[in-house]
Amino acid sequence: MPDAATAEAEPNLARIVSSIAEDAMHLVQQQAALVRAEIRQDLRTARTAAILFAAALCVSSTGLCLLAFMGAYGLAGAFPDLPMWACFGAVGCLFLALSGILAYVAKHKLEFIGPEKSKQAMKETMQWLTSQK
Repeated sequence: MPDAATAEAEPNLARIVSSIAEDAMHLVQQQAALVRAEIRQDLRTARTAAILFAAALCVSSTGLCLLAFMGAYGLAGAFPDLPMWACFGAVGCLFLALSGILAYVAKHKLEFIGPEKSKQAMKETMQWLTSQK
């Protein structure tokens, strides 16, 4: 027959376990909110960057065309025996190589967008929850 102390300890233990479960659920909800906030911030940053890239593209495209013509005519002036089509081809290849490098750098930068803090916090929480069993 259980004594009064054992009967009193069981409800306390049940309340403690229930409290731990509620705290764990609350922690997971907070981490989900952190993920949402980080994603919103990343989207704002990406949108701002896209607008700035579009503006830079519009402004620089005119300058780039003028620079390409200048380079081709400068190359033709420096090497009078070189046909004009070859001068424009050489300048075009230079600009293609430069655009490839820029595209590679941009792709590399986009790989690092993501909710890194939230992923790490979620991993820690899951490790803590599995260690409590």
